[in-house]
Order: sequence, then structure tokens, then C-alpha cells
Amino acid sequence: MPKKSSGNFWSNKTTANKLKFMGLILAAIGLLGGGFGWLWLQFHKENSGNSVTVKTGNNNSGQVIGNTDSNGGPITIINIQNDTNAQTDKLIKQAEEIGKLKTENSQVKKDLANSINRVKELEKGGKHDNAIAALDAISKNGDTTKLLAVLIADKNLNKDAMIERNREISAVAYLRGDIDTALAAIDEILKLQPDDLDALNRKGLVYNLRGNLPEAVQCYEKLLQLAKAKNDEPWQAIAYGNFGDIYLTNNEFDKAIETYNKALEINQRIGRQEGVAAAYGNLGSVYQICDKLDKAEEMQEKSLVINKKLGMLDGVASNYGNLGIIYQTRGDFDKAEAMYKKSLAINEGLGRQTDMARNYDHIGTIYESRNQLDDAKAMYNKSLAINEKLGRLKGMASNYGNLGNVYQTRGELDKAMEMYNKALKIDQQLGNQEGMANGYGNLGNVYQTRGDFDKAVEMYNKVLDIEKNLGLQNNVATVYGNLGIIYQTRGDKTKAREYYLKSIELFRKIGALHKVEKVEGYLKELDEK
Repeated sequence: MPKKSSGNFWSNKTTANKLKFMGLILAAIGLLGGGFGWLWLQFHKENSGNSVTVKTGNNNSGQVIGNTDSNGGPITIINIQNDTNAQTDKLIKQAEEIGKLKTENSQVKKDLANSINRVKELEKGGKHDNAIAALDAISKNGDTTKLLAVLIADKNLNKDAMIERNREISAVAYLRGDIDTALAAIDEILKLQPDDLDALNRKGLVYNLRGNLPEAVQCYEKLLQLAKAKNDEPWQAIAYGNFGDIYLTNNEFDKAIETYNKALEINQRIGRQEGVAAAYGNLGSVYQICDKLDKAEEMQEKSLVINKKLGMLDGVASNYGNLGIIYQTRGDFDKAEAMYKKSLAINEGLGRQTDMARNYDHIGTIYESRNQLDDAKAMYNKSLAINEKLGRLKGMASNYGNLGNVYQTRGELDKAMEMYNKALKIDQQLGNQEGMANGYGNLGNVYQTRGDFDKAVEMYNKVLDIEKNLGLQNNVATVYGNLGIIYQTRGDKTKAREYYLKSIELFRKIGALHKVEKVEGYLKELDEK
């Protein structure tokens, strides 16, 4: 949003675009998972924030897609006592807080609970010397190193039930971030059962996490082919949801919408309400990225209704967060603040620190827009403290950028440059294109404020190259406005008018009418001089 102190439009995009690719976009701010499957990955944009739809609490009842053995029958769950539930919840939360993954909770919980209970049985029977140590480590600090070692050793001694053992090993290893071990266990399943749909899905998700998209696509294609051959509609929906994620990663938004709609249609037909809610959430995220805010709001509202009905608190928090972004993009800051605070209240209750950090960050942008700079700084520092504790680099980059905005508004330009450069360095390290665009834009603001217009234009053109490639019209319109201000300052009215008109056209197209009004004010000022 405009910075009155520097006469420009650029913001650090903690607003709409911050939650855009992530795709799922508050724990939920990444993309909503398809409501099925094993592990749903946190999408590649920090800010993005839809959450994976995860049922909270210890209730493991209900249909769980993929929770079958090699013969298609249900996996037997050894008595899951309250302490096991607490342990699994703790381990899953730890994995999510690191920011490495998002989980479809029901399936992972069952795999993890099976593995813990299997080790408990070994301990009771005195069949494994390390079983007690493994359980003790989990209870004390959530360390699953010994648990994984016991599972692997027991699997090697007992060749029966290999598929189930490998599912447990792959789940524990993945939660630990041990991708090689997880992939090896999945490959063992596929050697025994080449058409195991759950294993194919897991393998594709692992490749997706690693950025090996062609290999992920191969897994998803085989998954879809086998699911169609078996007339297995739930797995078809999973496959389409996976393809939607791939297309979104590649910025192929039309294809993402097409495949998410296919997943939606199947989920509606089979009555899988969690999948329907997730599909709406995913579609809302894509429309949000494409600046189709009315459509994005419609999808998030539909998802919210279902998530409330099902008691899916994580999903509700995600919906509120994404609605906040939509309202903030439109300039309705009061509504945006209300949504962010609703999301924060849920996330605080669930103890989801990653999402709390995002909430604090977004609330900070609301305070900043009202020039409540001390309050904004406090929110950004709360977010930064959590992100530093969790080692979440993308979150830290966002925090540094927003703190830079505060310092810039106060006229502390050296401090602002320090913060912006910290953010840019992290985003360059991560290869985060949108984050890099944020950094260049913010540096351009500082150069513009200092009167170094050549350097400012250089920075803004770097932003344009990235944002045009990403198809983010809101950001492109913002840069056009900044360039118009520079050329107006230089006395080049023709060039200034050209960029103002480009900015107005794009802002009007995406429905950001408060920004249209702002740029029209600059244009009027230009004509009166």
C-alpha cells in the first residue's frame, strides 16, 4: 500500500500476495490439501497460507482414504491409548512447526500410532532391547531416531506384513525429514505391490517436496491411470488434486483450476465433504493469485461453511486468514483485521506456532496501514521471534521486509535498507522469486526516497521482470504507479501519464478500487501542474 513518507506504492506484499502460493496460504496459510492422501506438502510461498484441512483432537474414527493393506482391507490398529494419541499429536505438530511439510492428519496419525504401539508390544514382550529407550526418547523430547531404528530392525527380522511395516517407517522417516529413508521404504512397498495406490501417492509427494516435478508427475499419472482402471474415485480425486498442485507450482493457473475442479466434482459426487472443502480452498487460492477476488471470496466462503460444519478448526483458521487477505487487498482493513484475529484465536488455541507467526505478520500490516507503527513493529517482532525459533527462513525474510517498511515510514532509511537487504539475501538463498521481487521493490522505494531515481528505476524494472513472469497483476500495477511517480518527479509528464494509466487499468481490472482512486489522484495532480 502507498507509503506517504516516500510517495510510492510498493508494499512488502504481506497482504494478498504473501499468502498466495503456499499456498496454502495460515497453516494453514499454504494450500489446502486435497483432503486425502498421506502427506500434503507446504506450498512454496511463505506467505501463502492455506491450511491443510486437518481434523483436530484424538478421534481417529471415520473413513480414511489409503488406510488399507495390500489386499484392500482395513489395517488393524493396535489399541491406541490416550498416551499414544498425545505422542502422535506432539510428533506431528513438531514436524509441521519445522515447516518442512503439511500432513493429512488422519492417515499419518494412524501410521505413527501403529509404529509406536508396535514398539510398545515389542517392549512388553522383551523382544527388542532398544524398545524402552525408543519410547523414553519420544516421551521426553519427541526424538524419533530410536523409534525409526527399532522399526527398521524389527522389519528386517520379521518379513511378514512388510507393506504395513514400510508404511510406518516411511511415515516416521518423513516426519523426521529423513526423505531418503522414507523413499526407500516406499520403494520396498512398490516392489512387493507395484500398483499400491497409497505408495505411488507418497512417492509422488516426496518427489514434489524435493522439487523433482517430472518424477512427481510420473507417479501421479500412474496413480490416476490405476485409479481409473480400478474405478476408484477417491484416489482419482487425490491424483487430480496433486496435478493441481503441480500446475500451481508452475504458474499454470488455468490448468490448476481445471484439475482442482475435477477433484471437486468427484468429491461432491462421492459425498466426501472434507475433500469438497479442500477443493474449494484450493480454487480460492488460485483465484486469489490471479487477482479474481470476488471468485476467491466465494470459494473461501464455501470452504468455510463446510469446515465449520465438520469442526475442521485448522481449515476454518485457514479460511479466515485467506478472507483477511482478500479484504486487505480490497482496502477493507477493518474486515481484514477481524478475519486475521479470528484466525489467530484458533491457531493460539491449537498451539500452531507457524500459523500464529503468519497471523501476527498480517495483523502488523493492518496496523502499519493505519500508521500505528509501534503496534506494527511489535507484531512483526512477535512473528520474527517464532520464525527464528523454528528456523523458518521464509518467515524471517517476510518479517525483515515488514520491519524495513516501518523504519522507512519513520524515515530511518539506513535501518530500512539493512532490513530489506537481510530479507533479499534470504530470498535469494531460497530462490524465492516473489520474495526477491519484494526485496527489489522495497530497495527501490528507499532509492526513490533518497532521490537516486536511476537506481530506483533499476530496482523496479527487476520487479517487473519477475512479477510479469509470475502473472501477478496487482504487483505489476503497483510498480507502474511507482514508475509514474518517478517520471513525474523528473518532469517527464508523458512517461508519467503512460505509467499511471497502465496502473489504473490493471487495478480496475482486479477490483482494487481504493488503489485506482489513489493513482487517479496522482494523475489529477499531474494534469493540474
